[in-house]
Amino acid sequence: MALKVALVQEKPDLACLGVVRDVGEPRETERGRYWMLPIEIQSPQAPDGTFFFLFQPRWFRSDFDPQLLREEDQQIQEEAKRLGETPPGSQYGMYCRYIAYERQPAALQILAGEDFNKLAAAFDQIPPDQVTPDLIREVLRESLVGKEVGYILRQRRDRDGQLTDFYGVDRLFPAQDYKRYEQPSSRRRRPLIVTWLDEEA
Repeated sequence: MALKVALVQEKPDLACLGVVRDVGEPRETERGRYWMLPIEIQSPQAPDGTFFFLFQPRWFRSDFDPQLLREEDQQIQEEAKRLGETPPGSQYGMYCRYIAYERQPAALQILAGEDFNKLAAAFDQIPPDQVTPDLIREVLRESLVGKEVGYILRQRRDRDGQLTDFYGVDRLFPAQDYKRYEQPSSRRRRPLIVTWLDEEA
């Protein structure tokens, strides 16, 4: 048969080291629960990537307690159950993934590195009612641009779940931890190319 459909080949994950080049403009997500900042990462030996950092502006206020999110999550789940709806994802889980978490470093802890406490102190100086997405972007931009960071690129899927030819940043890791990716691991389910060891990546 002529005009056969081209198939997208499955690609390996890429472990990369790069530097934060810019923090883009904030925009509200489709459902309005979070804001998103595109954090652009540039690498000399790997594809560049953009990490989409999700947050709620109140998370950056000096008077905010993340334990409040646990209470809100429980109320939201109870309300969804009462209405017979599927509850949205956990806000507390998102906070732990993007801002700060005790058990493993969250995205912002990885991006800021040793300057995380300094970054927190910068937000402490801002009156809570003045914390806006634009101001958060400016403070993060001043703190993060030029920081070295590790990132894992994974092949993207479209809205229907089909593989595409493009990569997206799947997760971050501290740049100083790069050596742990150099040894093959039997735990990995997907093949991984370490770009600083493989010039053809």
